[in-house]
Order: sequence, then C-alpha cells, then structure tokens
Amino acid sequence: MLTERRHDIDALRVIVLFLLIAYHSAISFQPWGWDIGFITNDKSIDSIWNFFMAINTWRIPILFVISGMALRYSFEKRDKSTIFNERTKVILLPYYFGWGTVGLLHSQIFLNYVRPEENAVPSAAHLWFLANIAIYAFLCIPMMNFLTNNKSPSENISRILNSRFGIFLFSLPFLIEGWLQENLILAWGLGWTMYQGSLHGLLLGLICFISGIIFVSQGEAFWDALKKNMPIHLVLAIGLFINRAFGGFEAIGGALVAFESFNFMFAVFGLGQRYLNKKSTALDYLKEAVFPVYIFHLPLQQLFATFLIPSNLSTYIKFSLLVSLTLAGSFLLFELVKRVKIIRPLFGLKNAAQEEKKKYLARGLKIFYYSLAGSVIIESTFGYVVIFFIYIFPK
Repeated sequence: MLTERRHDIDALRVIVLFLLIAYHSAISFQPWGWDIGFITNDKSIDSIWNFFMAINTWRIPILFVISGMALRYSFEKRDKSTIFNERTKVILLPYYFGWGTVGLLHSQIFLNYVRPEENAVPSAAHLWFLANIAIYAFLCIPMMNFLTNNKSPSENISRILNSRFGIFLFSLPFLIEGWLQENLILAWGLGWTMYQGSLHGLLLGLICFISGIIFVSQGEAFWDALKKNMPIHLVLAIGLFINRAFGGFEAIGGALVAFESFNFMFAVFGLGQRYLNKKSTALDYLKEAVFPVYIFHLPLQQLFATFLIPSNLSTYIKFSLLVSLTLAGSFLLFELVKRVKIIRPLFGLKNAAQEEKKKYLARGLKIFYYSLAGSVIIESTFGYVVIFFIYIFPK
C-alpha cells in the first residue's frame, strides 16, 4: 500500500547522497578537478575513479526517481496546497539560502587557493538539482491527481509490469532521450553525465521523476516486478558498464549508456527492496541528517583540501582524510543546526507541526512560499531558454 513507509527508499536516498559526497572528494584526485572549481591533488587516483565511473551514469538520475517516488507517497496523506507549501519550504528554502552561503563559500575557498585577488559570486553549486526537483514537483501534481482519480491507466501499467519482462518496456523513454542526447548534442557534446545546465539533464530528470511517480503508484505490481527482474537488471548493468569502460562511451552517451543507467537504477532498487526495507534507529537518524550533511559538505571539503592537498601525505591517505574530515565536520554542523529551531528550515529540517498559527503569520508564510516558487520558475525558465537559444544559435 502507498500509505506504508518504504524504508528501502529512505535508505537508498541516504546511500546515494553519501556516495555523492565521496564522489566530490574523488574529483579532488582527478586531473580535471581544477576545471570545475575543485582544489585538486597533483597525483591522480585512477583505481578509486574506476568505482565512481561505474556509478556516474545513474548517481543523479536515481535521485530524481526517488524524489518522484517521495512526492507520490506524500500525495496519499496531504492535499495539493500542503504538498506545494511543504516542497517549497523543504527544497527551495535551502536552495536559495545555499546560493549566498555554502555555494558562495565553496567558490571563495577555491579562489582563495588559486587566485586570491578574485571574489566569488553566489551560486547554487552542489545544490543545483534542487531547483529541478521543485520544477518537476510543480509540473507533476496534476498528474498525481489524474493517477489517483483514474484507475484504468494504473491497471494497464500494472498489467505490463506483471508480465515477465514488462518493466523493460519503460526503458523506452530513457533510450529515446539517450539517442537525442547523443545525436542532437543535448549535453554540449560532453557526454551522458553532463546533467547540470543542459537540456539533456532537464529532460532526463523529468523522465526519471515521472517514472518514480508512475512506478510506486502501481503498488505491489512494481515491487514484484523488481523482485523478479533484479538479477537481470544487475547482469545487464554490469555488462554494459564493462562495455562502456573499455569502449569509452561515457564521453559520448547515447542509447546504450541510457540503458545501462536504467538497469543500474532498477538493480539498485531491487537490491534495496531485498536487503534494506527494514526500520532501524540508525536509519531514522541518517534520513534526517543526510540532507543537511550534504548541504554542508562541499565548502568543508574545500576547506580541508587547502591543508591536505599541499601536504606530503600519501595520495590515498589524503583521500581518506578528506572524506573522513568532511563527513565529521558536516555531521558536527548538523548536530548544532538541528538544535536551533529558527534555522532548521534553512537546511531542510522540519520543525514540529504547530496546531495553531496566527492567521497573519500563516498568510505571510504562504506569500513567502509562493514567492520562492515564482522565483525558481522564472530563474529556471530564463536559464533554460538561454541554454536553448545558445544550443540553436551557437554562434
């Protein structure tokens, strides 16, 4: 039932965000890290990057699928207005606060290291995908109304999922998007993993978000399909990764990489269903901590890198210390922030619901949430219109 909490989805969200933190640390040990604003070690670690190359095709897409799933579950217990206010508060408040704090600090620490005379400008930095999630959520609320009020489409989808290999039919939108990404150069010619600031990232994220909504709307039909097909997803994903690793397809993308991404995601969901769908006190703590920890981690990583990278320590010790110190510092800041009620929402933490609010306060908050939503809609529309025109008229 959609009213039952899926602990595996909570656990996968925690795991994926922690993998992103480790991924960012690994960038500091790649030769191209300087190009994207990371303080970078002179000596690379190729062996570590082999692992992150395996998750590179699905690390961001799976977040969008999970976000779609979470929105669909929320719809069972809340009305449209409550969902809108909640998503605006939990997603866009940290997003815009992050522009002028963690995003700015991350860039300034980097500039202090390489060009001390320059000043950074505010940016979303590692929080860029929050704007996409907010836009997708606003667009998809009418779809959830349709799925709730019309049983026929859900019955047809469940019938497809109940067939032996029916779930693979839903890879078609991913394959089409992969073909478009490669042949229309929707990722600026930089490959599948160019998710940020590209038409490819916008379209792929929307496909993933809608897929998450549709799949969990089918209830047990989806989870049964995962259980049956998980080994197939896993074998296909690993086989396609090996093909990519030896063929260099990550730099190109295309339908094969899209199919790899699809299979990795649903292999991970299948493994999560089998091993992670259980309640625990550790999960209760981590699912609250992981978002603030993610918000804090990047400027802290840059700060610690300024001391570790120039040191004479071995490369592997530098990497281990960078990950450990970044996580320790981020958890420490989370422990401090969660105790201060007034700043908790700035880092995605909910305060306990108040039964009564003064009418003027409730009205003011509503206006504030609408202004945040309007800002992200205008910002995203303008940004992607500019990207579209640059793409159409490159000269």
